[in-house]
Amino acid sequence: MPITVSKSTTGNITVFKVGGKIDAHEAPGFEKSMKAGISGNKTSVIVDFSGVDYISSAGLGVLNAIKVILDKEKRKIVLCGMNDKIKKTFDLLGFSRTFTIVASISDAQSSL
Repeated sequence: MPITVSKSTTGNITVFKVGGKIDAHEAPGFEKSMKAGISGNKTSVIVDFSGVDYISSAGLGVLNAIKVILDKEKRKIVLCGMNDKIKKTFDLLGFSRTFTIVASISDAQSSL
């Protein structure tokens, strides 16, 4: 299933709602969508994974690259809406220590 990425900005926060499987095949499109969505603004970023049922190391690499860009610009990123399988992947690979991960969009907004 192709990945979907929708973006909405309210105030100083941009929310990306992601759907589908973020595998090696879909990761380049995910990266392109994310980079296009963060360029040209200074908002903090929330990535909502509630529609994602799988993420590969390629997808994690994209998130890491986005975080590096945002860190350089002193912007924040918060991840939310992960199912147990995806959260476990983040935990096992140590990404839970790199990213702020919360349950919902409202929790993410509160943490920014």
